[in-house]
Amino acid sequence: MKLFLIALCVSMFIFIFVCVCLLYTKKKITVYATIAKTNKEMKKGLMFIKHSLPKNHGMLFMMPSRNNHLFWMKNTFIPLDIVFIDKTSIEHTFVIVGVHKNRQPLDKELKGIDKKSDSVLEMNGGWFDNNDMRVGDIINIRYKMVL
Repeated sequence: MKLFLIALCVSMFIFIFVCVCLLYTKKKITVYATIAKTNKEMKKGLMFIKHSLPKNHGMLFMMPSRNNHLFWMKNTFIPLDIVFIDKTSIEHTFVIVGVHKNRQPLDKELKGIDKKSDSVLEMNGGWFDNNDMRVGDIINIRYKMVL
C-alpha cells in the first residue's frame, strides 16, 4: 500500500509539472519590419498601402516613450493586427503586451490597450490568430529598410 501511495504521488507530481510547463511555455516567432522612427514616418505608418503585406512582414513603431499608445486606421486600406510590445533584454526581441486584432480599414476610432508599451507592431489582419500568438509570447524582429 505504501508503494502504491508513493507511485500515485510521483505520478501526480509529474502530471502537475507537465501541465505547468505547458501553460507557461511562450511561443517565439520571427518577423521582418520596416521601422517608423521619425514623426513623419510614425504619422504615415501603413497609410495608403492597398495590398496585403508579405507574410510575416510589418511596420515597427519605436515610440519615444513607454506609454498607453493609441492607433487608428485613417487612410489605411488593409486590415491590420496592431500588436503592442515591450523590448526585452535580448536585442531585437520583444514581448507581446496586448493586441487589437483585425482592425478594419479606414476606421478613425483611436484604440489602445490600457497598458503601457514601448513599441507597436502593425501586421496583416489575422496574423496574430493565424500564428496562434498570445499575450506574453516573444517576437524576434529583423529590421528592413523598406516595406
